[in-house]
Amino acid sequence: HGSIPMAVIALGAGNAQQESALASALANAKIPADVDGEASIELFLVDSSISLLSEGYELATEQLASFSIPICAIEGDFNRLPTFSDMFSARGPRRKVFTLLGYTVGNLDNELTFLRDCLICANRGDLLLIDAVLRHDEERDVQASLKHDPMAKILAAGGTVKTNRLVSFLAGPVARHYGEDSLKVGIRAVSDSGVIPNSYSVEFWVSIETPEGSKQFVTAGWRRYQIKPLCAAFERLGWKAVEKWSFNPERPSTLVLFQRQ
Repeated sequence: HGSIPMAVIALGAGNAQQESALASALANAKIPADVDGEASIELFLVDSSISLLSEGYELATEQLASFSIPICAIEGDFNRLPTFSDMFSARGPRRKVFTLLGYTVGNLDNELTFLRDCLICANRGDLLLIDAVLRHDEERDVQASLKHDPMAKILAAGGTVKTNRLVSFLAGPVARHYGEDSLKVGIRAVSDSGVIPNSYSVEFWVSIETPEGSKQFVTAGWRRYQIKPLCAAFERLGWKAVEKWSFNPERPSTLVLFQRQ
């Protein structure tokens, strides 16, 4: 797909590690410059957290310095993407590559509403790259599927706020307010009526003992998918899966590239 210049639009970029690696790989593909002689690859980092955005911009600037890739950091909610999409739609011809990495697609309230309403700025031929955690196909019950979940394996291996960076990040809002001493973490599988058939949600919860009694908080949630229903649902809205890459059994997830038809 690298025959024309590309604008990589990293939605929910966070610390931009994966997005910077993608931009670097595209730069190494030596795509020709555009008709005005501008760089063939440009990178837009979009995140609502200014602290994460600053960290991501610094990392991307450092890792991509040798390629002279223009990098633009946009503090904003990608669920309101149409309100600022003109920032990366002005130049052409340039193919847009939207990314939802770090399992961000599993955090969306409604995946199909996002495609329909937020990616309205996408043109035919534009690309969408997502990674998603897969549901264990051999298990029909969501509670049985939970034992295969990557987060469950982290906690089973003794992952705590003090020993695991991901657990510390997810429990951070509660830990910073109440302290870590009596804090406990866990996950729950929730079978709900999501818009993607055969999907279910996993919630990360934190419990804490306070003078007022026990309190529980859900600080994060992700959806787990079967790949065929996910791709079929996206294709009904004009986004066809053109390539998939699976990770190893220790990381039961997949990377999927869609193209706007």
